[in-house]
Amino acid sequence: MFSKGAKTAGPSSGGKSAAGSSLPYPQWIFKVLWVASLITAAAIAFANIRPYVNLMKSLGLHFIDKFLIQLLAAIPIVNALAAVGGNLVTLIAGTALWAIFQIIEVLPVILYNHEGFLEEVIADAESGKKYSTRQDEDPTIRGLKQIYNKLPVAFLDNLAKVRTIAYGLDFCQVV
Repeated sequence: MFSKGAKTAGPSSGGKSAAGSSLPYPQWIFKVLWVASLITAAAIAFANIRPYVNLMKSLGLHFIDKFLIQLLAAIPIVNALAAVGGNLVTLIAGTALWAIFQIIEVLPVILYNHEGFLEEVIADAESGKKYSTRQDEDPTIRGLKQIYNKLPVAFLDNLAKVRTIAYGLDFCQVV
């Protein structure tokens, strides 16, 4: 932030530099602000993850047999371990689901801002490396060739559609 070679005012100048400005803020203030911003970001992420954890918890109750739950509830130590383990599993599954949604929502932004990726897609779309199709060839091979010829642009188009769906599901999850 501040260069090590920068001149600061000495004790004889009364806390002022030659230009008359005061000393920069102490470095510990920036460390405290950094830690506070990390804690804030973690709290926001946890609040964003919470609906996915709740979804995983509600889905998990439908998959576990009620007899098994009653059996585990009767054993004191196993009951506590099962509750902690179940909460940990739902937390991990909810966080993984949240991460998948975040990747789907952010990936197009990253790809559209990556100059090398865009150059490759444009070069591949305009190159002569296309397969020609014939009417007398196997329909499966013809379909595969058509898909390959549209692949670079279709990938980005489908990614944009999937992102829209992810945003819609994410909105429904929060509401």
